[in-house]
Amino acid sequence: MPYNKYLTEDSLFINDKLDAILSQGLKPCLVAPTGTGKTTLVYERMQKEASKGYLSILALPYKSIVDNKRNQADDYEIISGYSNELDLKSFSQGGKAVQTTYEGALLIKKNTCRTDVKIYKDETHVQIENSQIRNSCSELLDLDCDIIGMTATPLHLEDIGYTIYEPKRAKETPRIDVKVRLSGAQTSAIVKDLINGHNKEESVLQIRINNKDEIAKACDLFKENGLNYAAIYTVDKAGLMTVNKHSGLTEAEVLDAQKGVFSSKVDIIINTSKMDCGLDFKFEGSRRPKLVAIGNRVNNRNTMPSLVNLAQASNRMRWENVKDADVTIIGLFGDREYKSAKESFAANRRTYGTSNALEFIKEKSYDATQFYTEDEYRRILAKYSINLLGSKVANINETKLKVNLKYLEDLTNSKDLRSFRRRLFITALIYCNTVLKMITLNRLPSYLLELRRLLVN
Repeated sequence: MPYNKYLTEDSLFINDKLDAILSQGLKPCLVAPTGTGKTTLVYERMQKEASKGYLSILALPYKSIVDNKRNQADDYEIISGYSNELDLKSFSQGGKAVQTTYEGALLIKKNTCRTDVKIYKDETHVQIENSQIRNSCSELLDLDCDIIGMTATPLHLEDIGYTIYEPKRAKETPRIDVKVRLSGAQTSAIVKDLINGHNKEESVLQIRINNKDEIAKACDLFKENGLNYAAIYTVDKAGLMTVNKHSGLTEAEVLDAQKGVFSSKVDIIINTSKMDCGLDFKFEGSRRPKLVAIGNRVNNRNTMPSLVNLAQASNRMRWENVKDADVTIIGLFGDREYKSAKESFAANRRTYGTSNALEFIKEKSYDATQFYTEDEYRRILAKYSINLLGSKVANINETKLKVNLKYLEDLTNSKDLRSFRRRLFITALIYCNTVLKMITLNRLPSYLLELRRLLVN
């Protein structure tokens, strides 16, 4: 969408403020919503610094983001590449501007031994895992040079030594409305349901799943349904072409999709949460974009997408009119708010045991925001100009509902009450809420009254 990048409108004041913070020996972190001009402002600073003889480096957390920003960097004569693509010796003297990975930035600084280095650091995915900050590369922050961070999601940044600077907004960022669909279904079942309801003549559907195995399964479903798809995530070219083997696209169209340019042949885009960071999507043709983010599958339930990932993605689609934005999140909210990975581990250890809790933390914790209650989830997203529309219980087919009610009746009448109690959580937590909302208390069948009595007792 034509977007007002308000940071560039008052760049002189913002740059003066950043320089003032640096002059105090501090590390400023520029905080502003996605798409409002942080990268543009940094590119302009780097270009000016290079013209004055400095070495300016933009350090990015993932190779995918380096790839996403190559074309934009070219417009400012900024070199782009991973560490193995760059000629490190070429940065030893003279004014240069380069964007690379965290690893590449470290290698350039260590190999050049220059004292006039300026580092800009994308802090998009600072997260907590095992009570430790990760995805921030502490070695970069410890370097003896000017360092400026930038992010749309300022979580834990003061903990790693940043001074937060959030400019006053010259223009109000458009608010994105996000629909909520509550579902504990398996990811593959949700994808199948999305395919069945997708009208490829009207829209291009983007599905975000933070799991490459689930993406591979989804690609098989697209193939079975005759849909052209673009699967995008960080992998070498051979791996990328393998997962897109049956996409219906040419190699050139698959590679263009990795840069956010989608052929008119594409019916569905599927990607991990990292792949649309810093990426402005462009669609050939007149179909409207539609985004669905599926939560992480954890312990037989589908938790909502993490706040960091959702906040980054919702603004990226660039609808011509923000009121036309079509974004849906699918999953279940947490029972309570978890403040840290340590607390998350303690709670899960009590429920699932130590070894399972450790594995859970290792694979899924991030900043533990996927466990927030709906109120907390809603409150934090509001900071990022995202408005959650009212939660809705997933549609349940009438026939399927009757089958499930019959299952509850059979369980209630079972002689083995202990078995019923044990299995109660598997069924009641999934269906009881829906049933109790659909049937008034004085009309509940006897087996549901018994279910209610057991829950109370």
